[in-house]
Amino acid sequence: MEYKIALLPGDGHGVNLIQSVVDILSAIKVRFGHTFKFLNAKIGGDAIDNTGVSLPQDTVDICKKCDAVFIGSIGGAKWTDNLELDKSRKSIQRLFGALKMSANITPIISFESIRANYPLKKQLLKNDINMYFVSENFANIVGDRGFKSSAKQGIQAYDTEIISKNQIEQLSNIAFDIAKTKKIPIISVDMSDQLESGFLWRQTVDNFATQYPSVPYQHMLAQDFVTMLNTQPNKIKLVLTNASLGSLIVSQAVSITNLSMVATGVIGCKDTINLENAKLGIYGTYNFKCHDNFPNPIGIVLSIALMLSGSLNLYNESYILEQSVKQVLKKQKPNFLTKPEYCKNITQQIALQIINSV
Repeated sequence: MEYKIALLPGDGHGVNLIQSVVDILSAIKVRFGHTFKFLNAKIGGDAIDNTGVSLPQDTVDICKKCDAVFIGSIGGAKWTDNLELDKSRKSIQRLFGALKMSANITPIISFESIRANYPLKKQLLKNDINMYFVSENFANIVGDRGFKSSAKQGIQAYDTEIISKNQIEQLSNIAFDIAKTKKIPIISVDMSDQLESGFLWRQTVDNFATQYPSVPYQHMLAQDFVTMLNTQPNKIKLVLTNASLGSLIVSQAVSITNLSMVATGVIGCKDTINLENAKLGIYGTYNFKCHDNFPNPIGIVLSIALMLSGSLNLYNESYILEQSVKQVLKKQKPNFLTKPEYCKNITQQIALQIINSV
């Protein structure tokens, strides 16, 4: 079967990261017989230099024609430090909004070969970490925001975050479907002790959960969850939460491993009933460190695994890719992340592992 994949290299080492995507999908083609048609488009500073804006309409149109989108690296001082230019980093959120992306999906996996480099104490990482985060995308928040003046307080800024029952159901649909497939429990995180939206969140998740009687789940307040994340990370399997909390707790969870080795995906769900319609996804590490000497392709390679299962429903292919990454990393020396040859050869090693896997 043929799948259309949009490639948006962006800036800096984005070209190298996107080349890793092409190489790995070429190995998937050899191993499983799938055909991938690649369509190139511009985003970020590269788009600014060529078109004057960071997200051209041509890029949006190309992405809409595809089954999945990959973004390399976005931004750099040349563009972000000049207030007169279209901010390159905001192009990602605008793309999310244009494609009606609803849910952020971030799987976080620990690797034994680099466990010594993790910031958490060794005794907290006796077992492998394998957790998923499903959170609302900020691009879907519609609320009043702005500035106003007060005689007593001076200038005041306000932002209103609105979440609806339908949005919560869309997120729940994706989270419960993943949990059912992988046979793992869900922790739903909210701030129902302080916010009205938290009450709607819990009520909606409870009602939706009746459609998945085999999936265990529990509610947890944000402050309690953060404590659990830092003391018992191995017990966390899948987390469901809103945009504001998601941006904070996912960042905290990412620090357990390594930012450039974490996959990221954003999926658009066209309805709340049939997840099969949620084909289009945007994947990558969204790495803003395009000036790094040695780009790390592991994060975007793991994003390919997320794309295979999340957008294309190729679950076996996704599993083989994840296992191939683990097998290759097991063979590396502890300091391999600092070696220039690592970035040049690691993708090729993973590709060969995929082709030769039994």
